[in-house]
Amino acid sequence: MMVVDFKKMAVEFKKFFGLGSTQKFPALSIAESKLCMADDRFEFNVIADSDWNYKDSVQAYYKHSENRHEIGIKESVYKKARNGDRSALKKNKPLFNWR
Repeated sequence: MMVVDFKKMAVEFKKFFGLGSTQKFPALSIAESKLCMADDRFEFNVIADSDWNYKDSVQAYYKHSENRHEIGIKESVYKKARNGDRSALKKNKPLFNWR
């Protein structure tokens, strides 16, 4: 299992797409609506906090198999992110747990 710092990933995506460091990268919107258009095996799932089967330190996960690519995000984290509240993305608390 590999844990990835989502904030560092966003910095790399910004560089790749030629965005300035102060420009926002719409990661949530891309995950929700664009990735499934590019990959028919992709799923984006919001998981109720009561059904979250991971440590509290894991805010979202990525699962990859031959037939399925899935991002799951904890509902409370999703709601905060959707409302523009970045407090869910706490320093030194990786957003994604990659498997």
